[in-house]
Amino acid sequence: MTRRPNLSREYYPLTFQHRRSEPTNSACSATELNSYKLMAVVLAGIFLVLPLSASYGQNSRPTQVLSAAEIDYAPPKTKSGNNLCCGTYIPRPQPTETLGTVVNGSSLEGNIGGDFTIEDGIEVIHLDTWLNARRGTYDPDEQTLTLEDSVEIRRQGLYMRGERALFNRKTNSSSLSTASYVLHDSELRGEASVVTYTDHDGIITINNGLFTRCEPGTNSWQIIGSEIVLNQRSKQGVAKNMRLEIEGVPVFYFPHLSFPLTSERMSGFLIPVLGNTQRGGFDVEVPYYLNLSPNYDLTLKPRLQSKRGVSLGAEARYLGKRHEQILDLNFLPQDKLFNPALVNTPGNDSPPLSSRWMIDYEMGARLDKGWSLNANFTGVSDNEYFQDFGSQGLVSTTNSFLRRQTTLRYRSRNLDFKALAQGFQLIDPSVSAVSQPYLRLPSLSLDGEWTQELTSGWYLDYGFDSEWTHFSRSLDDNLLSPELIQRGAQMSAQRSTFSPYVQLNWENSYAYLRPRLGLAAGNWQLQDQAIGTPDSFSRSIMSSSVDAGLIFEREMGDLFDQDLTQTLEPRLYYLYNSYEDQSQFPLLDSSYLTFSYSQLFRPNRFSGEDRIGDANQLTLALSSSIYGAKGRELVSMSLGQIHYFDPPKVGLRDELQIESSTRESALAGQLNVYLNGNWRLNNYLEWDTNNSAVNVASFQFQYQSAINQLVNFGYRYRELPGPDLLNGLNRRIDQIDLAAIWPLSPTLGLIARFNQDLANQRSLESIAGVEYSNCCWKVRLLAREWIDNNSLFLFGTQETNRGLFLQFELKGLGSVIGGSVEGLLDNGIRGFRTNDFSQ
Repeated sequence: MTRRPNLSREYYPLTFQHRRSEPTNSACSATELNSYKLMAVVLAGIFLVLPLSASYGQNSRPTQVLSAAEIDYAPPKTKSGNNLCCGTYIPRPQPTETLGTVVNGSSLEGNIGGDFTIEDGIEVIHLDTWLNARRGTYDPDEQTLTLEDSVEIRRQGLYMRGERALFNRKTNSSSLSTASYVLHDSELRGEASVVTYTDHDGIITINNGLFTRCEPGTNSWQIIGSEIVLNQRSKQGVAKNMRLEIEGVPVFYFPHLSFPLTSERMSGFLIPVLGNTQRGGFDVEVPYYLNLSPNYDLTLKPRLQSKRGVSLGAEARYLGKRHEQILDLNFLPQDKLFNPALVNTPGNDSPPLSSRWMIDYEMGARLDKGWSLNANFTGVSDNEYFQDFGSQGLVSTTNSFLRRQTTLRYRSRNLDFKALAQGFQLIDPSVSAVSQPYLRLPSLSLDGEWTQELTSGWYLDYGFDSEWTHFSRSLDDNLLSPELIQRGAQMSAQRSTFSPYVQLNWENSYAYLRPRLGLAAGNWQLQDQAIGTPDSFSRSIMSSSVDAGLIFEREMGDLFDQDLTQTLEPRLYYLYNSYEDQSQFPLLDSSYLTFSYSQLFRPNRFSGEDRIGDANQLTLALSSSIYGAKGRELVSMSLGQIHYFDPPKVGLRDELQIESSTRESALAGQLNVYLNGNWRLNNYLEWDTNNSAVNVASFQFQYQSAINQLVNFGYRYRELPGPDLLNGLNRRIDQIDLAAIWPLSPTLGLIARFNQDLANQRSLESIAGVEYSNCCWKVRLLAREWIDNNSLFLFGTQETNRGLFLQFELKGLGSVIGGSVEGLLDNGIRGFRTNDFSQ
């Protein structure tokens, strides 16, 4: 049972969960029922042992005899709140002898040339070893010392107690019977019938013994073996005929098991990954980790799904001085669920292909003198791969595209060059082929920026942004109608853009002024474009802007035992972009930017380079902040609106038809409040002054205390342009999101989340669970109900999925079950952090 952290020392978790989807009209098969029964037995076993008292799992020994761990254990200083700090082991000072061996005793008997017997207390100091007992016998010929009655042995990082010990000066080894021991650095402690320690190689051999990382007096989990070998120098352990007991009940057995004594990596089997899903059946993965070198490793991941078959996965990682690489492969030669007769039948359980595979490659390199290289490539055999094999249903995959990209970059003080090759694999069946992004093969960009001081307080910034990109598509003509081809579905294009600018900057403690002048020039060359449209376009748009503001500050006096300071900052932003008709220009990478408060000060209302919005507008904004001690911001408020002198005309496809009476944008305002480091309030509102209606509203409240109390309440509302309904669903975003993590005691807490779609009267996700954690082990049990991402936008066809997820972690061994439950909580609950009681 070894740990397989990544090269930055993360643990590799073992997961176990039961998932079922509803509604379903098909009865469970016998295989599925058997797999459910098997998982139910495992769950029942775990829950039966958890409530047992700690005393059930204690190793039987006289209570009046203190173990080695109890003597060196320093209990926690505080156990208040939810910060249940565990104690630690502190080695006691011991004398050392560098010249030889020193024996101290009260009474000595013996003959010259024979054995010596020491009574009424004996102390032996040999190099860095200290031994103590009530009596002992020394054989000068064999150079062996036998100690009896309350024997203590101390070495660097090791303390042992027992009834009888044999110390061999020649081999510098010790053996101790009826022993208890503690390793201070790794915090391992245990008991054994015989413990043998060899100094020259730092090996501790435990015969018929046990070890645990729980605090003294609590053996909630322990590993028992006929022989356990702990190598302090290699930081590795090996156990034979080993069993893992939880509260005295055996739960795992291994004939041979290797494990680390610290968080360092080592080769060996990892904790198996268990699961059960309706589509895959009983699921078990037994990873084997190969620590090939300090900077590269390999993990083999054989996996059995009772309904699908056996697959093999492998993950190879390399960490160099200037670059790192990760390659992840998975291959299932034949999916037993594949049925060619049902592939094209809606609602069938057959996967699209018989052979299933996945490849994921990432690379990052820091080259010399400002150069860097990054690459990532992800591909799967079919668009149902992640649904069938990924995450065991814990965290749904939301990506519509898998990105393949390579980037070569050079950065200096003034220049930024980037060469990019980018492609995609479409895996979302709801996205049509003609809607997938264009490939960039390649894209070259060069940006420059310089600053020059003119006079005191005045600076001149000037530079340029430039790009050349080849956009292409490789769609299957057999999947496209003649009409789509005639409309340019297979179009490719080369786009060149050049945008120089110059800007003056002036500012002091109470005001700033930033006039700017720029040009947005571009040229498009098209191939296979829509019939009847030109094969080239060009534009040249002049842009100018002025950004100015004032900063007022006043002392508010003492409030809530703080000296408060308030600022008031009026801001004016004028923008002018000349108008050019761009309605026939291709759309390669442009879209509308979501309107927000920051959009009030952007020079373009579109992303990408295919559209430059015309503008003759003035933004008026006012913001204010309140600062407390040490300049910490407590409250910030902002309000702003754009006034159009000329209504905007440029749209994405056709020119916008805006009535001349539309002279201002929505009024955008935001309010943020931070109190005592625990309370946080974020509000945002967009008010349509023309129609006297709310376009966008959001409210976020969070309370998070130092003892892991967490409450989130959020509300989101957004009116979307276009039709009200799509596939029978209301397109308006109208949602509430409530989440909480609340400790009931220093060790027990509740977990909950509720995400409701008010516009369509449905629950998007619900989570309810409980968590128990102490210095020895942790358990989380979660019940979750959610809607698949593929069903979010299909009215009446969404499947409500339900799952029961369990995470069980033994402190010092990592997650035994369900480590990815933390990923589910981290994605779903803002501010979630692991409750670690062993700080």
